[in-house]
Amino acid sequence: MALSQKHSGKVFVPWFSSLEWRKVYYSLHAGSETDYSTALRILEIWKSRTPHLSAGLEGTLIVLQALLLEDGELAETQISQIYALSIMRFLNLCAANTDRQGAFTRSVEKHDIPKWLIDIRHDVAHAHKLPSKDILKVGLQTALRWLKERYWEQQFELVQDYEVYEEHFGLEIIEVIKLYARLILNIHNQNDEVLSGAYMNKLSNLVKRKYKVRPDQLDANTIKSVLEETIRQLLSDPNNQTAMEKNVEVLVSNDFMLGVMPELDSTRIPSSFRDIWIDLLDILNDYNLLIPLLGKLYQFTGDSLMSSPLRNVASLWIDEIFKGLISKKYVKKEENMSEGEIERKIKFKSLNQVPVEEVQTFEDMVLNSPNEYVFNYLESMLCYGGKNEDYIEETRKLLSKLLSKQNMSWDNSLATVDDLPEIDDVPEVPVIKTEPPVEEIEVATTRWTLLTDTKEFRGCPLGVLPHQHGDSNPVLLF
Repeated sequence: MALSQKHSGKVFVPWFSSLEWRKVYYSLHAGSETDYSTALRILEIWKSRTPHLSAGLEGTLIVLQALLLEDGELAETQISQIYALSIMRFLNLCAANTDRQGAFTRSVEKHDIPKWLIDIRHDVAHAHKLPSKDILKVGLQTALRWLKERYWEQQFELVQDYEVYEEHFGLEIIEVIKLYARLILNIHNQNDEVLSGAYMNKLSNLVKRKYKVRPDQLDANTIKSVLEETIRQLLSDPNNQTAMEKNVEVLVSNDFMLGVMPELDSTRIPSSFRDIWIDLLDILNDYNLLIPLLGKLYQFTGDSLMSSPLRNVASLWIDEIFKGLISKKYVKKEENMSEGEIERKIKFKSLNQVPVEEVQTFEDMVLNSPNEYVFNYLESMLCYGGKNEDYIEETRKLLSKLLSKQNMSWDNSLATVDDLPEIDDVPEVPVIKTEPPVEEIEVATTRWTLLTDTKEFRGCPLGVLPHQHGDSNPVLLF
């Protein structure tokens, strides 16, 4: 009997287990070329098992194969052609659901594909010249980001093993973190509907183990405590710590930590939104995961493909975290602060201090590659690193000059004589001219002299000089 007849709603898939599927998910979200290669290798195995992959998997395979091409192996025109074909195949497979002429654009736009990516496909199909390789590569990166959001993120909640009994609560650390984040956001938004679907099933297993009741019989704060305890237990395993360190960026998204707008006329994150994350930040601090989180927030601020408001919020989170660490580091100084000043800082409960060398590494990374959002957290970062006010102010001035030069364009900032340095007060330096001594020296211009009397050459064969006569040289026969 076929599987579909014996088990309604179950389908065959190319991966061996949900852990194998999630291995690809985590590799894609890690972002490094090595992790992308790992994901591609597994996808190619799935392709050999099941030639007709789902659109999301096939699209990911197409995009990764193009992005991981070695530049040295092919000419630039060949790489551009591969990039262009990959974008066309991605759009045809993943973003369009019709073959009717004229309906393609409407179908793609309905799936929130950027219009400029659709225009690239049109140019590839109809123009005489392909877009540049760099533009095509950005198109592929945008396609991969779309696949992560539209396929991998949505399927992450749904992919489950059938008749596989997972140990240790049946959850992985990233799943629990996302479950926790959604729960606290629901509490913050005063949403009565806690969670649903696959996550609710897994949450039920957690709660039943501890309280022998269903989640809907407990209040949200009790469920929150269960999840916090679960996170700590999972992070006690070094393997889970490593997984969290690589995938801590799951929190750096519009769905979670970045899903808020700063207060009007303020450069701070609203305290009500900030405070719901303190318990999780405390847990991350206990397991030395704050620096990886700060690193992902910094990387987000430098991603030009992200919107400016989100990049701004990411930079404000860096500032909030450092200010909270400063408050914990210098507790005695808070005795002289007003209640308002204290309330505006994260109150870490954890006694763990972020290692100085890790903070210095983060500081070096930021100062070596600054962007316009660095000023939101520069003071708190340097202050936590032990820098004095003069150093902080001097660093701020240097970064301002550096970034202003990087952003300068001849189109909007024409140079004038006013840009030249003042030369009126330059002291005159006397110039003393000295003539070098000149002496006449006889120099032979040539070792030859002009011949005027040719009598002595008479009778000499051509090429024989007068002194080469027979008396002195018997070889000469004349």
